[in-house]
Amino acid sequence: MFVFLPLVLLIGAAVGIMTSGLMKTADKTDEPPPPPKIDLTKLPGGYVDVPDLIINMRAPDGSARLLIMQVTMHLETQEARPLVQADLPKVQSALILFLRKQNPDAL
Repeated sequence: MFVFLPLVLLIGAAVGIMTSGLMKTADKTDEPPPPPKIDLTKLPGGYVDVPDLIINMRAPDGSARLLIMQVTMHLETQEARPLVQADLPKVQSALILFLRKQNPDAL
């Protein structure tokens, strides 16, 4: 009885763990494929990729949030691209200042 009862308990625990899904392996096929990269410089109109923005935000409850955002600006004309690229640090700064004042839960 001292050998049989612990053996039954161990087998029952192993079966319970396996059927509960705790030992289930992650299936890589469930993830969608990444979107294809598009070269926006070859599209009509003016597109400018802004480098990644990293923004520290505060939620209304005071908790800190980190926002990492990619931005692509659409310009009306192709000729405006060099002007915007020349002042890209100013554009980044303006976007960061604007987004810091937003509610992180709304984003």
